[in-house]
Amino acid sequence: MAEAMADRDSPLDIFKRSVAQTARALSRTEEVEVVFAAEGSPLPSGKKITLPHPSRALGGEDVTRIRGMADSAALRLAYHDAGTHAARRPEGERARALYDMAETVRIEALGARAMPGVKINLLASLEDTCQKKGYARMDSRETSPMADALSLLLREELLEAPPPRSGKSLADLWRDFVQGKASTTISRLRDTLDDQQAFAELTRDLIRDMDLGDELGTDRDPSEDEGQDQDSPDQPPPPDEPDQDEQEPDGSKQDDSQGGDGESREDEEMNVRVEPMDGQPDEDSDDPSDEATSPVRPNMLPGGQEAPRYKIYTREFDEEIGAEELCDAE
Repeated sequence: MAEAMADRDSPLDIFKRSVAQTARALSRTEEVEVVFAAEGSPLPSGKKITLPHPSRALGGEDVTRIRGMADSAALRLAYHDAGTHAARRPEGERARALYDMAETVRIEALGARAMPGVKINLLASLEDTCQKKGYARMDSRETSPMADALSLLLREELLEAPPPRSGKSLADLWRDFVQGKASTTISRLRDTLDDQQAFAELTRDLIRDMDLGDELGTDRDPSEDEGQDQDSPDQPPPPDEPDQDEQEPDGSKQDDSQGGDGESREDEEMNVRVEPMDGQPDEDSDDPSDEATSPVRPNMLPGGQEAPRYKIYTREFDEEIGAEELCDAE
């Protein structure tokens, strides 16, 4: 039955299935979903890759172009960490364009260097992009995008491939300017392709070289980002620290940081903090394991102290029944 169904598959169906299988292999995950739509997207959405419908004629250029788009998106799933990228992303629009572009080139360079067939597909997709953006008609730096020109020059260095025919004039417009300002930094980028964070730092140097350092924003230490989850706006604010006079039942001051690993939120919800009456510590307890998070005992305070006795508010609705009415006398 399966062979009969395969015989009815059109070349277009076989091509789509082949592209999807290759994308899963390059992305290193079987969970990738490949969708063909009217318009493709150069970036995956989650684990979904959207590609343009191939023509029914399925010409050679169309095949390599779509494969190049699929390969680029799959390589991003394999080699790109969104958190690392966001941590060093600049604030200014032009600087962000350069930063995002450089990361795309890094990802594609890793795939192109390892797999010659992937490199052919990526360059075919790049040729299509150059044609659609009209790079061949641009004749001055003032009217041409620096980020697009720099992407061609970076690919020339990192993918070891000259710009495509339709992009050569744009690359040449900017070549002397870029090499005069950033040739050393671009050469150093070759040595950090496998290290996204180091590559991101050098990309920020490249942005400075291109006179856009004022768009970088705060230049903070990347190590500070490792603990940023603790200060996330989604986390509740820490409890107010007690006064020096407020102490735990064992006589020690409260310390919410006690315990190296801390307690989970689930554990916190399972316990209720019980404060001593009138702010007095428990003098009867010498056990240091008596923490403030003691289980609730309605009639007892920590240390065995007896809770205040219940006082009757009114007897208006009380009903009294004698013992002789409840059972037979013996």
